[in-house]
Amino acid sequence: MHGIKKVVLFGTVVFLAMGAVSCAPTEKIRTQDESVSTQKKVVVSVPPQKYFVEKIGGKRVSVTSMVEKGADPHSYEPKPSQMKAIEEADLYVTIGVQFEEVWIKKFQSMNSNMNVADQGEGVQRIVHAEHADPHIWLSPKRALIQAQNIYTTLVLIDPESEAYFAENLADFLEEIRLLDADVTHELEAAENNYFLVFHPAFSYFADDYGLTEMAIEVGGKEPSPRELSQVIARAKTENIKTIFIEPEFDKKSAETVAAEINGAVEEIDPLAENWNANLRAIARALSSK
Repeated sequence: MHGIKKVVLFGTVVFLAMGAVSCAPTEKIRTQDESVSTQKKVVVSVPPQKYFVEKIGGKRVSVTSMVEKGADPHSYEPKPSQMKAIEEADLYVTIGVQFEEVWIKKFQSMNSNMNVADQGEGVQRIVHAEHADPHIWLSPKRALIQAQNIYTTLVLIDPESEAYFAENLADFLEEIRLLDADVTHELEAAENNYFLVFHPAFSYFADDYGLTEMAIEVGGKEPSPRELSQVIARAKTENIKTIFIEPEFDKKSAETVAAEINGAVEEIDPLAENWNANLRAIARALSSK
């Protein structure tokens, strides 16, 4: 009897071991499928926000940006094809661009289960012509607050991933601090603290690094002949030779000023998705002019 028991017990162990081995690949595939299917769907307003959310959310998020390359975030109207992303979204992260004023309520009516969070909560805003400047992502110093806000929101919608998000947040905060240090060093070589832009998108960046932004556009409108004359006179006084313009704007006014100051027009893009590389490029452009 003892011998039979041993044989039966051994056979049971072998059977269980074989079962475990045969189930292992299936279990692995199931886990991978779950990882993909449980990704939180996040929608943001502008491409640089996508960079922020992906840095912290990593493989646990799928991110869609409303504003596409070359579009104006102040007057953007989402395409019908983009509404599918809204219908399926777990989270929308706002940042204060003008089109949100009209569309966020519409988005919420389409998807009542979608959470809405403000990336700029707690960030002190700069005001232009009675409107809060939305371009807070162009400030590495304020980016530390924005990253923390995104982390907090992602934990809210996916608490099981808190440790994963926290690790990613720590890495991203270190990336931001290194960027800030490098930009500071880059701009130390700048010969002129004044710079001229068509649209005042770089006020936060200027505030971070002790620069003075001058803008051709006034209150979101093309300048009058008198205002344009004042800009030209100021540019000559400050010895400015380069006018920076964003890709989505008409260059006509900028070229008029450039001709008067014997200068040039150069594009810089505040909406580039690769946030880190773009801010370094902006710093290089400003330090060399």
